[in-house]
Amino acid sequence: MCSLAFFVGADRKGTRVDSGSHERGPLAKPERFVWPPALRSWDRGKASDAAKPDTSTDVPSEREEGWWERIERTYLGVTSMPWRRRAEIAGFAADATEAWCFRCGRTVGAYEVVASGEDAGCTGCRGTRVPWKRVVRLGVYEGVLRSTVLEIKNSAFARLANDAGSDLGRQVVRCLELEELSPQDALVVPVPTSMWRRLARGIDHPLAIARGMERAAGLPMVACLGRQHRPMQTGSTVETRRRNVARSMRVTLAWNGQPPAARVVVLVDDVMTTGATMREAARAIRAAWGVGHMPEIWVAVLGVTPEKAEKDAGKGI
Repeated sequence: MCSLAFFVGADRKGTRVDSGSHERGPLAKPERFVWPPALRSWDRGKASDAAKPDTSTDVPSEREEGWWERIERTYLGVTSMPWRRRAEIAGFAADATEAWCFRCGRTVGAYEVVASGEDAGCTGCRGTRVPWKRVVRLGVYEGVLRSTVLEIKNSAFARLANDAGSDLGRQVVRCLELEELSPQDALVVPVPTSMWRRLARGIDHPLAIARGMERAAGLPMVACLGRQHRPMQTGSTVETRRRNVARSMRVTLAWNGQPPAARVVVLVDDVMTTGATMREAARAIRAAWGVGHMPEIWVAVLGVTPEKAEKDAGKGI
């Protein structure tokens, strides 16, 4: 009986049989390596669906990483994706113009903003004075937009800033059309970075964003502002931020008594939190232009800090 039990462990084909109820066969032969990689059946289904025209108007959903992106990341050492691809994967789309308050840039709900009069703006900025007429934003400073801005600053990724600036430029053009204006009626002025901070980071990121706006949307751009080096604003209260940037900017380009012809000056930066930096830039522009032929001042940023984060920043944490 013992010898019989010993041979029960194998069948005629040499396949090992466990003592349990299931059978474990020999190791499967590895698939043949094919280059370039062919679309599998589930990839073909996705490709056919992608070829169909998209008739939906909803915000794009988060997309799964494709086979080519996996190859790039694994074998080609890709460390950073272009702006369009990372926005597509994250399901990010530029905000609709009615999604934020035109005076402060904060996220608002339906019928929350008053368009004109003494009560113009939202509940957060109503009754306050701002030195600009309109704020234009690409989105809220969170998620993929926040990680993109931080990567632009920390890795001096100028191409990433250009591409994000292209979308911001198109957003500005949409708002200009609402005012029955053309891109040629506007002049893009990047908020300057101090020389020392530019040397430390290796990039003037507002300038890189503005160049993307100029290239993609046809918005004329001039880097006419200079800035004194001041301490970082991170973690400062609202009043400290204002004192820190006060009188730190000036127009460095000589107008020869005749500033550029423009109906709108668009001040460009990456993020707006309390608006202290933009207020100082607007002051410098007004001082250089004079009183008689002063154009409207707009503010354009990639992201506006969420309201809760702004309150936390105001507490100085």
